[in-house]
Amino acid sequence: MHRLLILIAGLFLALTPFAASARTPDVRPPDAEARARLQAELVPLSQWVAPGSTAVVAVRQVIAPGWHTYWRNPGDSGGPTVLEWRLPPGFKADPILWPTPTRQRLMTLVNYGYEGEVLLPVTIEVPASARPGSSATLTTRALFLVCSDQICIPDERLLSLTLPVREGAAPPDARWGAAVQAAAAAAPRPAGIEARAQIVDGKLVLTAAGGPLAEGRIERAWFYP
Repeated sequence: MHRLLILIAGLFLALTPFAASARTPDVRPPDAEARARLQAELVPLSQWVAPGSTAVVAVRQVIAPGWHTYWRNPGDSGGPTVLEWRLPPGFKADPILWPTPTRQRLMTLVNYGYEGEVLLPVTIEVPASARPGSSATLTTRALFLVCSDQICIPDERLLSLTLPVREGAAPPDARWGAAVQAAAAAAPRPAGIEARAQIVDGKLVLTAAGGPLAEGRIERAWFYP
């Protein structure tokens, strides 16, 4: 366990400059082993973007069996996916709409992340100055930490998607629209729950009330810090 923790710490000491590094996204294409661990692409909700509106795209991950990536809070070890965007003038990318993670146990550690296929939706703000008839290329430099029970490997990808700029509401993308819409709609959001933590008889006790809890239909709950 100590060797794994040291490896993870070393990786992130090496990767810390990523978010503030040079803006030119010089990223080497993944080799066959990296593609076998993780496939990644940028996919759209809609067929085009409209001036003065928002659009949703998603980073799609297909993670090989035995491997996983991480939630915004990775837990006891690991690191979240980081996206560094390069967008047309006036375009802006909002933070990731993180899907609900799974709990991943490794010896005495508990991590939070994803296995299999996952979509990380991101809302893109389109400026009113976007010109109909042109196209918009959305590019993100994505850093994933891909881990098994034995090793963690940093994986950097350059993902790009070009969409036409047109007036009016865009119909869903035929291939990805429904899946991206479902992922964005299912992302956890503030629910009006009031939580309180206190020490009672030497134990940490967490209480929560309000919001959907007021209906009294919750049979089981997990706490994700």
